[in-house]
Amino acid sequence: MTILFNTLIKILASMGGIGYIKLAPGTLASLATLVLFVSINPFSAGIWFVLIPVLIFSWGICAFAEKIYEGHDNSRIVIDEFAGLLVCFACIDFDFVTLVFGFILFRTFDIAKPWPISFIDRNIKGGFGVLLDDLVAGLLSGAIIAGLKILVLT
Repeated sequence: MTILFNTLIKILASMGGIGYIKLAPGTLASLATLVLFVSINPFSAGIWFVLIPVLIFSWGICAFAEKIYEGHDNSRIVIDEFAGLLVCFACIDFDFVTLVFGFILFRTFDIAKPWPISFIDRNIKGGFGVLLDDLVAGLLSGAIIAGLKILVLT
């Protein structure tokens, strides 16, 4: 049972194996999230009904994956990118240009890790820490895009 459970966690944490790709697994997972998001358009059903369960599910997967991979924020864990980008998308309008800009801004924050993301990454451990830095990157990205839209339209 443990082998089956660990295998399932690895599949989910790596978003079906994307996390095992050596070149830019976080960016590839974010790109897959963008494509999936555009394809299913969760805005039609209400993204907030999708967001909260995804965040809770991702937190659990990150917590188990942290133990399986035995190290903080292993590069094979990319479900946190999925959740973080979803947070960004929840803050912005559903149009392709805005979503792509959200993707680019999210990846920039996730890679560069400006404060407070760097503080979270260094100081909060476990599955929650793995997830939280991406959620903050997503929130900052979404807030910047939403703020720019307000400034431009008013």
